[in-house]
Amino acid sequence: MNLRPTITIWCLALLMGCSSAPAPRTYVLSPPATPIGGVRAESGRSILELKPVSVPDYLDTTDIVLRNGRNELTVSATARWGERLSIGITDALAGDLATRMPGMTIVTTPVHRQPARLILVDIEAFDVFPDGRCILVARWVIEGPDRRAATRSERGSVATQVAGGPTDAAIVAAMTAAIDKLADHVAAAASLTH
Repeated sequence: MNLRPTITIWCLALLMGCSSAPAPRTYVLSPPATPIGGVRAESGRSILELKPVSVPDYLDTTDIVLRNGRNELTVSATARWGERLSIGITDALAGDLATRMPGMTIVTTPVHRQPARLILVDIEAFDVFPDGRCILVARWVIEGPDRRAATRSERGSVATQVAGGPTDAAIVAAMTAAIDKLADHVAAAASLTH
């Protein structure tokens, strides 16, 4: 029996294993949860429900997508999201709103009682460009408890800059900062609908 083909296959497999690229780094938009000291009663507090944020289909992936020109997109080969982008934005925005509106209970799933207000956010564009610009364009609607008409509807954009060069971590930081700025606008609109 000739062992040469078997040895050749093993050597090729070994070489391929040694030359493979490292696994992509995985990022999320929200910080880790901080522990709450004790138990906090939430009964009697107003509930604000943030519906799942919608994003364009080409962005709603675990790929970190960058805009490279007018109509071209590139995907990072060295990084990815830990969840679909729409879920990550919803979680990050909910956390940012909770920080800005400490008197409200912010939820992202329906609760047993009617929320005082409902927030709907539609991301129209969320692009990072080769020059480091990060542009987020969104529309947000704040509805009252009757849901028949929007209490407040606004559209706007925020811009941040990728700091220190276009590394994956810097791109994620710029996108996180853009969501943080969006939370300022949404919280202001929600506060005006009391």
